[in-house]
Amino acid sequence: MYSTMRWCATGKETNVRRGTLSSSWLWLLSLFTLAGFIETVFWGQMNSFTPLYLPRLGIAPGDVADAARDCGHDGILAGYGGRP
Repeated sequence: MYSTMRWCATGKETNVRRGTLSSSWLWLLSLFTLAGFIETVFWGQMNSFTPLYLPRLGIAPGDVADAARDCGHDGILAGYGGRP
């Protein structure tokens, strides 16, 4: 069990309570949930609008579908490097 009693620099025992935000795992869950949501929205927008901008980058209009597919495959392959 975690004790809230701590020794301070003067050698006296003090009662120290950690805040509910710092001692709870819920703030970390909220942070990762928010980060995952932002990542999902960004990746969805990126995949949706990439084919519209590829011709501006010098890709021939006939090759846009292949280039967009290759961009998606590159993201999947890069993700494999981060898996356990």
